[in-house]
Amino acid sequence: MTLCFLYITFLIAVKKIKEGCILVIMLKFFKEPEAKETIQDKEKVDKLYKNYRWKIMFYGYLAYVVSYVGRKNLSIAAPSICASLGWTNENIGTVSSAFYLTYGVGKFINGLLADRSNVRTFFSTAFICVAIASFCFAFAANFFAPGTALLYALCFLWAVNGWCQSMTFPPIAKSLSYWFTNSERGIRWSIISSSHQVGVVFAGIIANLAISRFGWQSAFYAPAIISALVGILIFTQLRDKPTSLGLPTIEEYKGEIKSNGNLDGKAKNNDGESNYFKTFFKHILGNPLVWLLILCYVGNYVIRTGTEDWLVRYFVDHGDSLAAATSKIVVLSSIGIAGSIVGGLISDKVFKGKRTPVNLILLCFLAAALFLFATNPFKSKIFELIYVSVIGMCTAGLQSLIGLCIVESSAKSVASSANGFAGMFSYIGASIAAIGTGRMIDTFGWNGAFIFWEIAAVLAIVFNLIAMPMENKLKSR
Repeated sequence: MTLCFLYITFLIAVKKIKEGCILVIMLKFFKEPEAKETIQDKEKVDKLYKNYRWKIMFYGYLAYVVSYVGRKNLSIAAPSICASLGWTNENIGTVSSAFYLTYGVGKFINGLLADRSNVRTFFSTAFICVAIASFCFAFAANFFAPGTALLYALCFLWAVNGWCQSMTFPPIAKSLSYWFTNSERGIRWSIISSSHQVGVVFAGIIANLAISRFGWQSAFYAPAIISALVGILIFTQLRDKPTSLGLPTIEEYKGEIKSNGNLDGKAKNNDGESNYFKTFFKHILGNPLVWLLILCYVGNYVIRTGTEDWLVRYFVDHGDSLAAATSKIVVLSSIGIAGSIVGGLISDKVFKGKRTPVNLILLCFLAAALFLFATNPFKSKIFELIYVSVIGMCTAGLQSLIGLCIVESSAKSVASSANGFAGMFSYIGASIAAIGTGRMIDTFGWNGAFIFWEIAAVLAIVFNLIAMPMENKLKSR
């Protein structure tokens, strides 16, 4: 009996040791690398900075394009899924809302983790997880007959995909904050943000081709393969902060040690505080400007997710084929690229790094375009396409600039956390919008959806007007 007890104790001990080893390995894998001794060779420093700044822009852009290919495919596949499984608009809205809910909460939590993690390992792991979740979502339909069980299963798996997707932008926000100064970050942030419009375009193209040839499940298998490949590329090409390579901070390198915004200064801790959570509470939770911008963000996301997720169904319901409806969404997203980049450029060059004036202009155009699209006073398909283009341009520009303004209104050491915190609220709003829009359509028709989006635009204008003098005061320091 004693020998038996000792043997069982030994097995338990071995198991605990193994579990501990796995935990240690995981912590080491994701741990933020220590700063190396600063390289004194200026030529080598120039070469490394040029190399990795280019890589951050290229692979960050590519990665976020692929991220959207793996999330906006649902809206393209929605008509085929509804036809195949006998689902209603509310069913699709429920699945979409599951994604946005976990994406929003995950963006905050993963933002906290990304600030303390190695960009290389955290970012690459995100895309491997996205690949697995996307594959399982499509494959689950082979195990459940159409009905409540399948709806619950797909809601769960799309929620898992949402969590994995929430890991993809925080490391980008961190990289942009540490590899580019405040004076050059606006246009670069806008360029990276425009990748989501490109992603929607490619999501439409890939999903439409896949569905027409192989059925709706293939619209999820293809992004799974692409995501896995991108995860491998990121692991081999990207690195963490400049100091982890022995480089000086970007402010030292560019000669911008004196702050012209809250994000400049030494990377270790720009406001002199040693406690990360003290910085988080001061610059995010206790910052009224951040909260006002978050409310603007929520309003824009209600409109952005509503139009991107539901306009394909709108055009199909109004007589367009799936291919024609998809092409119109491609127009919305393509024009959005220009809105994102031009908005960042104008805020950098014309308004000297101030974002809220450009936000106000975009919000006013957005409210007008939504009203004209809903009423269509000229009864013209051409004008309808113009309204869609303006909506795409404005929502894309706002998504980029409000997000950047939130990060700039906090502190560099909590850049990913600020982005994630705002993202949590915006995607909770998007989750409500997803299921709410579906219910409004089923109850009141498409006019209900447009009224819902218009109210969000007006509220965002009000919050942005309140935020403008606060941003002026911050940027004038």
